[in-house]
Amino acid sequence: MHVVDLSDIRRPREVATYEVPGSTSHNYWLDEESGTLYLAWYEQGVRMLDVTGELMGRLERQGREAAFVMYAGDSEDCILDPGATCAWAPQLHGNGKLYASDMNHGLIVLEPGR
Repeated sequence: MHVVDLSDIRRPREVATYEVPGSTSHNYWLDEESGTLYLAWYEQGVRMLDVTGELMGRLERQGREAAFVMYAGDSEDCILDPGATCAWAPQLHGNGKLYASDMNHGLIVLEPGR
């Protein structure tokens, strides 16, 4: 994931990144009130990232990952392994539950800690 400073729209600049080895992110949901970004990472599950304060540098090295969940089996290619976690499209609901689509398991309902 790339964090881009758009304060000068004519000169966007990357200020931070967040990487999880072995997969790529797919869709995000930001809870502005808590400063938590929920990210789906296909085979690497759903991640919760603290995005409060100034975001600079490599966020994965700064202890900003608050939690992650792998709710099914793990695999290097979730498309080829129907038993594996294959998360995308997390969305936090007003009831405090996090809903995530999974290409292998349908709708997953999580209760993230605060």
